[in-house]
Amino acid sequence: MQLHRSKDQPEWNGLSADNQNSWQRSAQRTNGVVTPGNIITVIGFTTALAGIVAITKEHYWYGFVGLLTGRLLDIADGWAADFTSTKSPLGEALDASVDKLITLLTLIVLGVTHTAPAWIIVGILLPHLLISLLAGQAVLKGKRLHPSRYGKLSMAAAWASLVGFVATRAANANLYLNGISYILGFISIVLAVIALAGYLQSSKSK
Repeated sequence: MQLHRSKDQPEWNGLSADNQNSWQRSAQRTNGVVTPGNIITVIGFTTALAGIVAITKEHYWYGFVGLLTGRLLDIADGWAADFTSTKSPLGEALDASVDKLITLLTLIVLGVTHTAPAWIIVGILLPHLLISLLAGQAVLKGKRLHPSRYGKLSMAAAWASLVGFVATRAANANLYLNGISYILGFISIVLAVIALAGYLQSSKSK
C-alpha cells in the first residue's frame, strides 16, 4: 500500500555513483524524471485515456480493457519504483496527480454516457475532491499529506466499481456484474468518508 510513498528526499540522494544502480544514476541525471515508475505511470495514463475515449465512442469492451490495463499499470509503477529503489517526492506527486486526473475524467465520462449511476459518481467524487483540497492546503503550508490506507482502499473499490459498470455495459447489462459494481461503489464511498475524516483530523492536529 505504500510502494510509491517516498521520504522527503529521493532514494538515490547521498549515494555515491559506485553505490547507485543504473536506474538511480539515470534518475539523478534527469532530476528524478526518468525512472521506471514514472515511465510506467505515463504509459498507464495513456492506456486509461485511450479507454476513456473508447467509451465516448460506445466501444465498451475497448474501454474496459483500456481502463483495466491502465489501473494495473498504476499498481505496477509503485512496484517498479520500489524494486529499483527510485522512489522520490516527484514520482509520488506524479503518480498521485495522474491518478486524480484519470479518475476525474473517468467519472465525468461515465456520468455523461450514463454508464454509472449519478449517486455513485458524486459519492466517489465529493470526498476525494475534499481530500485533494486538504492536501493542497497542506502543501501551501509546506507540509505533506500522504495517501491514507482508507483512501487507497476507497480508490481501489471505486475503480473496481467503475470498471465493473463499463463491463456491465459491454456485456449488455449483465445483472450480476451490475450488482457487484453497485456494492463496490457503496463500499468505496464509505471508505472515502472514513479517509476524509482522518485527513480532517490530521490537518487540525498539524
